[in-house]
Amino acid sequence: MNFNEHLLRIRKASHQTQQALADYLNISVQSVSKWEKGTASPSIEYLPQIARFFHCSVNAFFSEYELQLTEKFAAPLDDKYVLALYEEILHQQNVLKSNPEWPDTEFVDNAYPFESMFLPGLYEFLKTHTHVTARDLQENLFIGYGLAADIIYALVEMGIVDNKIGKEIVKEKIDLILPYVNENTKK
Repeated sequence: MNFNEHLLRIRKASHQTQQALADYLNISVQSVSKWEKGTASPSIEYLPQIARFFHCSVNAFFSEYELQLTEKFAAPLDDKYVLALYEEILHQQNVLKSNPEWPDTEFVDNAYPFESMFLPGLYEFLKTHTHVTARDLQENLFIGYGLAADIIYALVEMGIVDNKIGKEIVKEKIDLILPYVNENTKK
């Protein structure tokens, strides 16, 4: 299966229109149509955006495995799941911090190894409620706001968390770190 066939299959499975994808990418519907017909291919810079739009990895457009899109994956998480996810991440973060080997630094929230995030509870939550894999999350993770907010921020960027509560969590964490960042950039 070629890119164009994968794109068409994934778009139809997620009940999206060519127009919706074109609007999201800020391109013409004709461009999307040409991609699906195989007469043109998107610039490589569009691939992560296309994957984000469909809530899948870029690999889904090039590999032979069958992408299983379901209703729970086709829509962003609702507020109760975002809050539950945030609470689970905070719990996992506290578990990590209580470990005697955890770095004792002023910026402990930013000093975590990526692999440590995926303790069983968090990984199971992500697996149950989203299609996000550890690899997808790692590719979209911006480390800087603390473990919990970093994960929520990554999920917002991937379109999994697209609601008021998730965005408020991210904004709250960004607001906490901005004065520190601004102060240090003046030096």
